[in-house]
Amino acid sequence: MKDFFGYFRNYAAAELNPGYLLTVTLFVAVSLSVNYRFDLETRILRSLESGAEVFLFYLIFFSFPYAVSIALYRIFKGPGEFLRRPGFYVLSALMIAGLAFEASTEIGAGAAEAFVAPRYAPLFALAANNLMQAALWFLPAFLYWLAVDRKETGLYGFTLKSFSLRPYFLILMIMTPAVFFFSGAGDFLHAYPRYRLANLPADGANLPCLLLFELCYGLAYVSVEFYFRGFMVMALGRYLGAGGIVPVSVVYCFIHFQKPLAEAASSFFGGLALGIISFYGGSIYGGIIVHLGTAWLMEAAALWRMLR
Repeated sequence: MKDFFGYFRNYAAAELNPGYLLTVTLFVAVSLSVNYRFDLETRILRSLESGAEVFLFYLIFFSFPYAVSIALYRIFKGPGEFLRRPGFYVLSALMIAGLAFEASTEIGAGAAEAFVAPRYAPLFALAANNLMQAALWFLPAFLYWLAVDRKETGLYGFTLKSFSLRPYFLILMIMTPAVFFFSGAGDFLHAYPRYRLANLPADGANLPCLLLFELCYGLAYVSVEFYFRGFMVMALGRYLGAGGIVPVSVVYCFIHFQKPLAEAASSFFGGLALGIISFYGGSIYGGIIVHLGTAWLMEAAALWRMLR
């Protein structure tokens, strides 16, 4: 536990700038307000007709918060030697393009009907999309690691060195009653359980279907931790050190803009905490435990509400 809290002390000593953090938080708050007031992301997506248009939209959509965060970092944190290094722009372009490509790529239920009965097509489409997300976020990060960082570091956060399970399971224990309490909110039950998108009743007769979905759903969260807290935070460390945590957390918030508002807002602060833990701890396993555990808690809470 001493090391766990030490990560936050180290970050505060090395990187904490109240003006920068306050300005970035204000930017996130305004962005959230505009998106949820006008349903911005969803409305724009409905107007797009092709996968290429969706990709271009997300390229701009994710580049905007990243660029603003980097600009604010330069303004508040002083010298920006990293801006004169071509590798920073290559890495930034790869990270944002990877996010845009994943967000604009989807397997529809119609395609799944070629392999399974129509009743199970939505379920298998959901599972396939989660598996595809894991692959699309793992491969570019892995290839970048092979090309650039393989000789200097292990694969972004996949290490158990000096890793302790205790603080992360303690966090989950503390979060469990809060998740079940807030699971009664209307916007929460509108979004969860995600299993409901499979159009199958959530009863015991469909336990194998539920387990298949939740396993694939969980794998997607593993890929999220690897991409954001492993690849993005740790690869950016070459140029920004721990300063890369805030820009990554802002972009992480933007990928939640179609989730309930409370979840999207908390994702920024959660991203900061998990980014600090992964950067100073050198491991993404703690983030995987917290993130995956929270996701399954939310599913369990929503299913419990449905079956009461």
